[in-house]
Amino acid sequence: LKNLHNRNSENNMYFSESPEKSVFCTVLREAQNYCEDQPVVPLIFQSLIHLLEEYKEETGIYRISGSGPKISKLQKMFNQIWLQKRANSQFWKENLTSYMEIWHKILNDQPEIRCHDIAGLIKRYLRAFKEPLLTNLYELLFLKINDISSNNSDSNNNLEAKLSALNLCFLLLPLSHQMLLLYFLKHLKTVAENCSSNKMTITNLAVCLGSCLFDESIMDKGIGGDYCWSFLGTKSKF
Repeated sequence: LKNLHNRNSENNMYFSESPEKSVFCTVLREAQNYCEDQPVVPLIFQSLIHLLEEYKEETGIYRISGSGPKISKLQKMFNQIWLQKRANSQFWKENLTSYMEIWHKILNDQPEIRCHDIAGLIKRYLRAFKEPLLTNLYELLFLKINDISSNNSDSNNNLEAKLSALNLCFLLLPLSHQMLLLYFLKHLKTVAENCSSNKMTITNLAVCLGSCLFDESIMDKGIGGDYCWSFLGTKSKF
């Protein structure tokens, strides 16, 4: 783990010198807002999560696919808002309320957009990062957590061993990834708490959203599929 961390520091792989023209397909570090010089989860992402949680009891909130053209339309609006905000000298001091006001206005003007389209945009946003949320460097390490077992068959001991390993792996991630991951998982916990109405249990959420955490190559090889539900289920207790 120490060697991996040193490689991460040396490569400085999460920083980019050139500004991006889109909030999609960017480096997470560049999309962050700041509050008193401390990084926070991108407010435009926070606003999407808050917006979707207004529909947290909707059946199949992440399972039912949104409309591709509508998601693309939302994505275009999403980028325009981000670029306009970024051009403003007060961009880094914006607050969540201002973004929520914009999104509510958009939805009022676009009544055909459903919550599943918003969920689809959230998934597209997470998948579009140049570096996956669990990072190329550490994602296989996270997957290995599922193979951990204690010296006895006690399931509680197994869980504790996995949580300890998960804590260590989590601390290896860049701060921007840590913050977004925790924020997203807290949101998924909120969704899962309403599974009696939305039918989205932790297992169902993992099936639908596991690919948002890992690189596409991991999922294409079938490596991630067997572990995603276990990772999210364990992380929900973190």
